[in-house]
Amino acid sequence: HISHGKYDEVDEIYINAKKTINAIKLFVKIWRMKKMKVYTNNTNILMDKTLSDIEESKKITLIHYDTIYTFTLIDLITLWNMALKNTEGLFTKPLDMKNPYTNIPFKKHNLYNIYFKLLYSNYNIPIVIQLFFKYNFDNILFTNSCFPYLRECAIDNFHNTASILDKFDYLVAMNNDFKTSMAGMEINNIISYDIKKIYIKHFKNHIYNYIKLKYSFNPIIRKNHKDLLVNKLMDIIKTIQNITKD
Repeated sequence: HISHGKYDEVDEIYINAKKTINAIKLFVKIWRMKKMKVYTNNTNILMDKTLSDIEESKKITLIHYDTIYTFTLIDLITLWNMALKNTEGLFTKPLDMKNPYTNIPFKKHNLYNIYFKLLYSNYNIPIVIQLFFKYNFDNILFTNSCFPYLRECAIDNFHNTASILDKFDYLVAMNNDFKTSMAGMEINNIISYDIKKIYIKHFKNHIYNYIKLKYSFNPIIRKNHKDLLVNKLMDIIKTIQNITKD
C-alpha cells in the first residue's frame, strides 16, 4: 500500500526503529548480565590449566540458568563427544550434555553457541557432534537417523571399556561358532578369573572382530571383520601356545 515515492521514507523509519530496538535489547542484556552470578572457576575442568593462561579463542562464556560460566572448548568437545557416544553394553544411549558444575543439561541455544564457536575455531569438530547439529540437536531424531553409526561407536566403546568377564562371554560364544577353526579347543566359564584374563589378553583382537561380525549393521564392515577374524584364527596354534606358556 506504499507508493514508490515513499519507499525511502519507510526505509529510514524502519532502520531508525530497528536501531532503537537493538539498543534497548543490548541495554537489557547488559543490565541482566550485571545482575547475574559469575561462577568463579579459575581452572579448566581437569584443573591442570589456569583459564587466564588460555587463549580467548579457545574459551567460551555461556549463560546457564542466570549464571555466567567460562569453559575451555576442548573440555566441552570431550564432554559432548562422551555424552553422544554413551552406551550400555552394546546398546547406544546418547545423553544430554550437562553443565559439569551443576549436572543440569545445557539448553539448545547453549549448544548452538558452542557449536558455532567451535566452527570458527581451529578445533576439529567430531563427526558425532556434526551429525547431532545436522538433526537440530534433537536426541530422538539423531538416534533414529544415525543408529548404524552409533552402533559402531558402541562396539568400539565396548572393546575399550568392557570388563574381563563380559569379554570372556563373547570369547565363549566365538569358540562355539568357530570351534573347527579354533582347532577344536574348548573354552568354558569353569576357570579362574586370572586365567580368563590371560585368555582375553591373547584373544582381545579376535573378540573385537567377532563382535563387529555379529553386531555391525554394515554388511561391508561385517565381511571385512569376518575376513580378519578367520585370518587370525589361522594362527590359532601359536595363540594356544602363548596361552599355555602364560
